[in-house]
Amino acid sequence: MTRYKNRSEKINMSQESTTESREANQKKPVNPKVIIAASVVVVIAAFLGIRSYLFSLNHVSTDDAQISSDIVQISPQLTANVVKIAVDDAQEVKKNDLLVELDDASFKEAVAQAEANLQLALAQEKASLQTVDLTNATGSAQITQAQGVVEQTTSGISSAETDVQRLQASVGISNNAVISAVAQEQSATAGLSIAISTKQRLGEAVRSASAAVTSAKASVQSASANLSAAQATFDRAHREARRLTSLAKEGAISGQQADNAESAELIAKSQLDAAKEAVVSAKAALQGRNADLKSAETQFSAADSSIQQAKSALATSKSQTVSAKHAVTVAQAQLRSAQQSVQSAKARSTQAAGQLAQAETTNQQVEVSKSTAKQASARVAQAKAALADALLNLSRTKIYAPCDGTVNKKSILVGNLVQPGTPLMVIIPKQNAWVVANLKETQMEHVKAGLSADIEVDAFPGKSFKGKVDSISLGTGSVYALLPPDNATGNFTKVVQRVPVKIIFDDGQPGLDRLRLGMSVQATIETKQ
Repeated sequence: MTRYKNRSEKINMSQESTTESREANQKKPVNPKVIIAASVVVVIAAFLGIRSYLFSLNHVSTDDAQISSDIVQISPQLTANVVKIAVDDAQEVKKNDLLVELDDASFKEAVAQAEANLQLALAQEKASLQTVDLTNATGSAQITQAQGVVEQTTSGISSAETDVQRLQASVGISNNAVISAVAQEQSATAGLSIAISTKQRLGEAVRSASAAVTSAKASVQSASANLSAAQATFDRAHREARRLTSLAKEGAISGQQADNAESAELIAKSQLDAAKEAVVSAKAALQGRNADLKSAETQFSAADSSIQQAKSALATSKSQTVSAKHAVTVAQAQLRSAQQSVQSAKARSTQAAGQLAQAETTNQQVEVSKSTAKQASARVAQAKAALADALLNLSRTKIYAPCDGTVNKKSILVGNLVQPGTPLMVIIPKQNAWVVANLKETQMEHVKAGLSADIEVDAFPGKSFKGKVDSISLGTGSVYALLPPDNATGNFTKVVQRVPVKIIFDDGQPGLDRLRLGMSVQATIETKQ
């Protein structure tokens, strides 16, 4: 009884103590520092919120932006082998610096041939023009002679002297024919040199193809040896797998060991299959190299025929030269004979009628000579154009930098065969970077060209660049996508579009040379200025 009474007293005392403690806490005043701290936090938050709101009224910003620049693609205009690469990746170059040099042997030969053809055409043109003068002079002399004889004057002597002049002109024509023949001989000599050079080059091709066949044979032998080794490895793994599988069934060894043996057998089988494929590939490559060797040998044999033709042309040209020189000798003899016949010119008066009739055809002969001269002039123009084209192709064997910049994406090696349009490398122009900021269409109300912009590059924290809006794209990014959206399908979901805005950097800012294409940036445009 006494024990329960004490317990009740303890409970009452505890309840009284709790009540007193609660009343004391309710009467305890709040700390003023807490109130001040809370007030400061609220004020700062309100200030920052108001500041952010005011900033947004005069600025638009996006982190959907990156650095872009012009990219100059370098490609050849000829089909040739690369013999020299003068630059490396990330190397800075100046405008007109040599980048790549192509093999120019065949193009030099083409220039030499074009020069020889031009000399021949010039000689033929000169001979044709002199023929016009000669025909005109001859016709005038014949008319003068015929009219003089018909009038029975003493113009017979003058006519004979005119014949002397005509023969002097004939000597000049013969001399020009010698010049033309010599030019043809030089052209034939150049053709022979080209044929010999071609044969030498084809000989090098035969030796190269033969070396390739030898290498391919060695590859076949190596692949066959690898196949034999792979076959032996597979046979050994197969036997081992069968033996361990049998032992595993008998309980002599664990199943894990049998599984490992079977895995080793599968690996050996795959290696055996790969070795077989390597043998087939090596044999196919050997067949290809044999075909290349046969083709090179055929072309080499054909080169002898070209040399013989060139020698024949040279011999013909030399014969024409001898004939032309002989014609000069004959013309000179005729000139001496004409000079002697001046004294007997009066005896030709009975031929006056025939000479007059013949002289009436002079105008037609002159027109024919002029037509021949025009054809010769056209051949000269054609030869000059061919020479200019050959020189242009020769100049294109050296590829120079079109602008100042940095080399990137070099994708060629010495010895590569390149064709027109083959990408060789690219040049990134120096100090030519800009920013493409993709703003939401809801931010575009006050954006226009000329507005100032702040640019923060993610790669350089704390660094800010100044720029200005250069232009605004005429369409959103989705319009220029490979598959533009079609909103007329019936399932339309409105998506805020983004408009590309080009921002250019202000000149003279430090650090612009450290920018790289594709870097992410935070672009902020001040819309109220």
